[in-house]
Amino acid sequence: MTLSSRKMIDPGSARRVGPGLLTFLAAISVLGPLSMSILLAGLPQMADTLATTEGGTQASLSACVVGLAVGQLFAGPLSDTVGRRLPLVAGLGVWTLATFACAVAPNIETMIAFRAVQGLTGGIGMALGRAVIRDLTEGEELIRQYARLGAASGVAPILSPLLGSLVMLFAPWQGVFVFLGAIGVALTAYAAFGYRESLPESRRRTPRPRELVADYRDMLRDPRFVWPCLVVAFSYAAMFSYVLSSSFIYSSAYGLTGILFSILFGINGAGFAIASNMGGRLALRFGVRRVVLSAFPVAAAACAMMAVLWWAGVREWPALAACLFVMVAALGVTMPLGVAWAMRSQPDRAGAASGVLGVTQFAIGGIVGPLVSIVNAPGPLGLALVAASSIAVASVSALGMARRH
Repeated sequence: MTLSSRKMIDPGSARRVGPGLLTFLAAISVLGPLSMSILLAGLPQMADTLATTEGGTQASLSACVVGLAVGQLFAGPLSDTVGRRLPLVAGLGVWTLATFACAVAPNIETMIAFRAVQGLTGGIGMALGRAVIRDLTEGEELIRQYARLGAASGVAPILSPLLGSLVMLFAPWQGVFVFLGAIGVALTAYAAFGYRESLPESRRRTPRPRELVADYRDMLRDPRFVWPCLVVAFSYAAMFSYVLSSSFIYSSAYGLTGILFSILFGINGAGFAIASNMGGRLALRFGVRRVVLSAFPVAAAACAMMAVLWWAGVREWPALAACLFVMVAALGVTMPLGVAWAMRSQPDRAGAASGVLGVTQFAIGGIVGPLVSIVNAPGPLGLALVAASSIAVASVSALGMARRH
C-alpha cells in the first residue's frame, strides 16, 4: 500500500530516521506519560511529607495532565512557524528545571504549580515527536516509524508506575523527580547539540493568529483527520481505563500481590510494544484500514470474555490476565496506525495536527477512563463495559475513516 500526501517532502529535508534520532523522539514522546504516572506508588509518601490529603496529591496529578493537553495544543502550531529545534530545546530545558523543582517543593501548592509547568513543557515533546517524523517520512516509512514510536509511547503509561517503584527502593519519593530530571538534562543536551532541524524554512508557516484559527477549523472539518483522530482517542480511552482500574480489580477481586501485578503489568506493556511493531508490518502488507478494522473485534472479544468468565464464576487471575493481554495488544495495533493515518493527511501543518491529536486523546481518555470507578460494577465488569464501549466508538470511527479513503 502506498500512502500519499498533498505535499512531498523536500529532497533537502528528507533523511533517514536512524536509531539515534528515533530513540530521542521516543524519549521526548514519553516524558509526558512518565511525568503523569511514574509517582503513583509514591503519592501516599508525598502526602505525608507535604502535610496534605489524598485530594491534594491527586490535584498535583491533575495539574500535570491538564498541562500536557494544553502544552501540545500550543507547541505544535508554534513549531510550524519557527521550526522544531527551538521549542524542543526551550521546552526540554524548562521541563528539566520544573522536574528538579518538584523534588524540593516545600508544600502541595508549590508542587501543584511545578507539576503544571512540568505538564505544559512535557506536552511539547509529545507533539513534536510526531511532527518530526511527519517532516522526514512519508509512504510506507511513515507507517513503519509511527508504529515504532507508538510502541514506546503506549508502553510508557503502563510501565512508568513500576519504574517509579523501582527508584523508590533506593530513594524517597523525591528521588523519582531527581531521576527524571537527570533524563531531562541528557535530552536537552541532545536537542541543543545533536538534533538537526527537520522543518526547513521553506516549509514553515506564517505566524498569524487568523491563519492558525483557520488551520484548526479546516482540520476539524476534514474527515481524513477527524475519523482517525477519534480512533486514537477512544483506543486510548480503553487503554487508560485499564491503567487506572486494573490494580484495584486484581487486588480486590482476585487477591493478587503487588509484585505479581507489576509483573503482569510489564508483560502487557511488552505485548503492546510487540503488537505495535507487528501492526505496522501487517499494514504495509494488507493495508492500514484492514488491519485496524481487524484489531478492534479482537479487543472487543477480549472485553466480552472478561465479563463472561466473571458471570460464569471463574475467579482465577490467569483468565483475567489473558483477556487483558489480548485487549492491550490489540490496542497496540490500532493506536499507532490511527496516528499515522491522521498525520499523513496534514503534511503542511504537522505540528498543529499533532497538537490537536494529543489534546483529543488526553481529553477523551481523561473523561472516559475514570468511568470504571463510577460504574462501580463487581470484578472486571466495569472495566469490560467502559473499555468495550470505547472500542465500539473507535470501531465506528474506523469504519467512517475507511469509507473516505
